[in-house]
Parts: sequence; C-alpha cells; structure tokens
Amino acid sequence: MSIVSEAMKTHISSLKRMSGVDGVYRRDLDEIEVTGVPGRVSTVGDVVSDLPVIDTDCEWLFDPRDLVMSGQRILPQERDEWEAEVGGERILFKVLPAIQDEDVYSWSNGHRSMIRVSMKSRGVVHG
Repeated sequence: MSIVSEAMKTHISSLKRMSGVDGVYRRDLDEIEVTGVPGRVSTVGDVVSDLPVIDTDCEWLFDPRDLVMSGQRILPQERDEWEAEVGGERILFKVLPAIQDEDVYSWSNGHRSMIRVSMKSRGVVHG
C-alpha cells in the first residue's frame, strides 16, 4: 500500500471517528449500518398543510468500502435512504440530486477515498 493510500485511510478513519454519525442506509428492502460524515447543509422554510416545515438539502460523505449490500459494493442511487440521529432527533434523508438531472453522488477527491452523496429531508418545526 502506498504512503498516500495509507494516509487517506487514516484520514477517513479519523473523520468517521471524530465527526461521523451512525445510521442506517437503505435500498428497497436491504439495509446496512454505516457511518456518514456531514458535509454541506442548507435549509429552507416552507408551510405544508398549515404546518411550518424545514426542507434540508445536504451532502453526507461515506467511505465507499462501507457501502456493501448483499456482499456487493454499491454506489448511491436516487431514492435510497439514510436514517440517522442528528441533534437528538431521528431524521430520514432521501438520496436525491441537489439539482434536477444531476448525479446523486460525486467523489470527494481524485483518490476516490470518500463518496459525497446528495440528500434531502423534510421535518415539521416543533415548538
């Protein structure tokens, strides 16, 4: 293993340990427990059926070696789900492109050491 590969592996492990959020990644009936690292986040307020809601558009970073279902490595697909506890609240994120007709994922760098996944969630404002 090269020095760069070893350094990237150490960096990813540190990111997951220090900033990672444990959750469940789902595709259809398959699911895996995996750690995601929060990336970009933007929120927009809205009103649905007279209830205030917050729409969150975000990115989560995953170690591609962790995305294994039924013994096969997978790449994120539109409509996959990521459920994680953030700020004491269980949140369901849908894998959706940030902009229509774009891919739902991109590689974080030329080494393909982390995969950046675009997601969205909607939650009712409490209080």
